Amino acid sequence: MKRQITVTILLALTTLSAPSEVHGQWGAVLDWINGLSGPRLVRVGPELAVAHLDEDRNRVNLAALFAVAVDDRGNPDTDAADISAFGIQATLESTLIGEAGAPELRSRLGFELHRFAGEFDSFWAPSFPLLVSLYVPLDGWALKVGTGFNVFSFPDDAFSPYDVGVETSGFDAGWTVQVGVELGDFALID
Repeated sequence: MKRQITVTILLALTTLSAPSEVHGQWGAVLDWINGLSGPRLVRVGPELAVAHLDEDRNRVNLAALFAVAVDDRGNPDTDAADISAFGIQATLESTLIGEAGAPELRSRLGFELHRFAGEFDSFWAPSFPLLVSLYVPLDGWALKVGTGFNVFSFPDDAFSPYDVGVETSGFDAGWTVQVGVELGDFALID
């Protein structure tokens, strides 16, 4: 196993719980995404790739992410709750299709622990990021564009007494969009 340390910075990891109302007939998947609950969050923070495995086709990443709510998605209590969050994320990033030096399709699967705070009792909640991204190398740097879901498990009294539109019995999914720039061993990614 080859071990290398790579530092990345998450510039703007935009977590969208769901897009605005879908107009027209865009299919069952978009209707399902539109039905997701919860506020939209923007997340920013540093990420460290702590190990490269299998000749750089797989790597383990650790990130510290800070988030603030930017849209209430029609839930009147979201602004009143003044939501912010901090999360520690561990992911396995794997090349699905492609080779080093050429465009690649990558997956990111992992675990994250969030600390939500605001005008409610702060609490911890786990989530499971499931993402795919297109990685395009360009003259010593690379562009990353991806999407996927973060599946949350909130405690029953999460955000209480506010109704911010999240499911607190069982699991809730948040749609995530990522965009980033990687510069050698460093990256600025969304």
